[in-house]
Amino acid sequence: SPMDVKRFCDAKTYGNNTTRDLRNYDDNDDDNNDAVDMDMDMVIVNAMRDVAEVQWKLGMLGDAQSMQEKVLSCIISIYSSKSTSTPPDHEEIARTMHVIGSIQLRLQNYAESQKWLESALE
Repeated sequence: SPMDVKRFCDAKTYGNNTTRDLRNYDDNDDDNNDAVDMDMDMVIVNAMRDVAEVQWKLGMLGDAQSMQEKVLSCIISIYSSKSTSTPPDHEEIARTMHVIGSIQLRLQNYAESQKWLESALE
């Protein structure tokens, strides 16, 4: 549900362990838990991407934009746990930035589109 997605993003964005706590992992196997956490997190992110794609196809571009921005926030949070200083360079981040740029292009916001698309290439 949308509320579950919001709770997920809030938990990941603010470093809350809510999603991990809900899964009842064996705390003695932290390395395995981290891998499972990332896999589960990406399953949710991919579901969010699917919602954004449906919104795109229905012409709900503002909603698709908003969902993709949440996806970006979640992905940065997921992969930042492996890095301590700057957001990581990761193909998922670039992919999401490209999608946001494409939405802006379809909205005829050319300058904004260019910013997102160029950021995806960096």
